[in-house]
Amino acid sequence: MKIIWRENPMTAEQIVQHLPEGTDWNDQTVRTIINRLMKKKALGYQKSGRSCLYYPLISEKECVRGEPFFFKPGLQWSRRQQKYFAHVPAYGTLRLK
Repeated sequence: MKIIWRENPMTAEQIVQHLPEGTDWNDQTVRTIINRLMKKKALGYQKSGRSCLYYPLISEKECVRGEPFFFKPGLQWSRRQQKYFAHVPAYGTLRLK
């Protein structure tokens, strides 16, 4: 989300290019996370030719305020996901798998 908040709209490929150094996520991992965030109404998109341009539907300010916009109680994250999404507030507790 921090990448999309800084610069948007962006394609999935651009998001991959903006990942922090040392992140070993591939294109498919990023697309999976994008799809999950879209289902939870955190990201929107618009078609641009053969690509999709993604943009945030919730501001960083709302997220920092602690508004529980898309996480459900008991949502489980892998250790890798926990590392990159630890700053996002949630209902209940984020638990590691």
